[in-house]
Amino acid sequence: MTTPTAALQVLTGLQLLRLQIQKEATYARVALEGSSSNFFIVIFIPTDYESKSSGIHIHPHNFLLHNQISLSENHRLRSQGYYGPRESTLLLSHKHIHLRWLKAHVGYYGNECADQLAKETITKCGPFFLPKQLSYLKFEIRSAALSIWQNNWDNGETSRSTHDIMPRVSNKPVGWNREELMLVTGHGPFT
Repeated sequence: MTTPTAALQVLTGLQLLRLQIQKEATYARVALEGSSSNFFIVIFIPTDYESKSSGIHIHPHNFLLHNQISLSENHRLRSQGYYGPRESTLLLSHKHIHLRWLKAHVGYYGNECADQLAKETITKCGPFFLPKQLSYLKFEIRSAALSIWQNNWDNGETSRSTHDIMPRVSNKPVGWNREELMLVTGHGPFT
């Protein structure tokens, strides 16, 4: 790689093409094909991540309360101390809903059962594995690529003067103008 190529890639935030291709291939193998893949020294295993969704979305609960709520002026609760107009109207239109305040949870059968089940779950169940999201796979691959790019930049033999000014690589361009880029890289009409 020539001096301007290495320096310009860092200054423009454009990773090496081979890293970009390797990132895409790794993601495709792990997320789409479901096979393990090495990204240089990092190994990505598909069972660590969620499987790709089939596109079918099942939502077990459909709440269509927005059609049932009326904010009519003639419906008011006797005491609106803790409720706003929306809550008051909802409670008035659904007479089967009852809200009660409990002084303490101790002694109530339903709460005691829930506490007991929670304790049993913690003590009896083994470790729980929750796969990472596919977006996190992309993040990990990007981080690995950035780390490899940084290592190449730090240990490269060319563009050392640019490295002194820009020691960290980034996927974002520095935003310098043409003259500044020529000065930093040492390539321009200088005498």
